[in-house]
Amino acid sequence: MFHWLKKIFGKSEPERITSGRMKLSPASPQTDHIRSLKQWFQELEEDTDGLGSLQYEVIDAILVLRYTRDRDGWCNWDESYYNYLDTLGRWLPTPASGDRIVQDLAAVKQAGDAGADAGDFADAEMDRLTMDVFLWCRKHSEVLLLPEGYDFWSDVLVDAIT
Repeated sequence: MFHWLKKIFGKSEPERITSGRMKLSPASPQTDHIRSLKQWFQELEEDTDGLGSLQYEVIDAILVLRYTRDRDGWCNWDESYYNYLDTLGRWLPTPASGDRIVQDLAAVKQAGDAGADAGDFADAEMDRLTMDVFLWCRKHSEVLLLPEGYDFWSDVLVDAIT
């Protein structure tokens, strides 16, 4: 399955591949969910250069948003960050969590649009969304690669992976 990666990048298949499929490494009970996300992000980047992995795209979205909030309190926020919100809004919601996730994403957008001067950093919402990403990744531990014929995950129907 990953023979094309070897041809392109000269890399061998990662150890986490079982039955011909790559999986995220198990989350350590001693590690918090943010560290697990960063570990998975790094593993995906090393193993596939992040090419076409939905987990990479979703983890990247939450880590970029967290970094922007933590680094400068949303001061450098602009419309380009809406793509990260769209990624999370597209792939995270479930029937049980959909309304809350939409509200949390709206709160993050509002905090980002207002910037640090407003004093609203959407901390609780970011924490919930971060946990949502962690739980989503645990549920989807088998790495999902971009289907042939698609250039972006935003073009793929959500139903295609569920």
